[in-house]
Amino acid sequence: MVTLTQLLNPPPFPRGGRPPAYELLTPNQARMEAYKLLQRGLSTAEAHVVDALFVSGVLPAYRLGISKSSLSRFLKDRILDRLPFRHEEVQAAFSEYRLPQGDDILLYILGPVGIEIARERYGTTPPTGYLAYPLNRTMHDVVVNEVVLAIGTKAQARGWEMSWMSKYESTLYRDGRPILEPDAFFILRRAETELPFILEYHNEDKRTRGIRKVRTYEMVCAS
Repeated sequence: MVTLTQLLNPPPFPRGGRPPAYELLTPNQARMEAYKLLQRGLSTAEAHVVDALFVSGVLPAYRLGISKSSLSRFLKDRILDRLPFRHEEVQAAFSEYRLPQGDDILLYILGPVGIEIARERYGTTPPTGYLAYPLNRTMHDVVVNEVVLAIGTKAQARGWEMSWMSKYESTLYRDGRPILEPDAFFILRRAETELPFILEYHNEDKRTRGIRKVRTYEMVCAS
């Protein structure tokens, strides 16, 4: 769980930097690199991007709140990975969903080192699998995140604090098996008031999955 104030108010950063090349890491190497960073102590910017992608899974560059030089370094250190979609592809998808346009719309996820850092910080695995997803599947999560962040921005302006749960934190289990995975789950708090919200977004032509999920919610509420 991450307080949205952290994500909506990223640390200040300097400008500049060039994107580096980066090498493949084995799982053991990723764990060792994460351990080194945690032993050294994460910088404010490192903690910020790990927290942001722990709850969201995937974000465009403009939502990361870090400088180009930090972005380059985090890619080199494998804290972050960039999804392999061309700018033109992402731009067309963003245009279809009426999302912001610009040079900073390429999509980023936690890299192998970032995943290990998140596991240590939160005791659970962050959302993964994006490297195997087509762009349309990824855009589902991008849109969900944009909705949550828009709600968080408006809520913060009105004195509310939002806590955003990651996919696996908000999954409901029965007999050790997942039965319900909300697209997003967050809680708004102000004074003594606490309001939990579940967000579902369906961008598929087929209705089967959406209907099945609604029926699962009905079953859970009735039990």
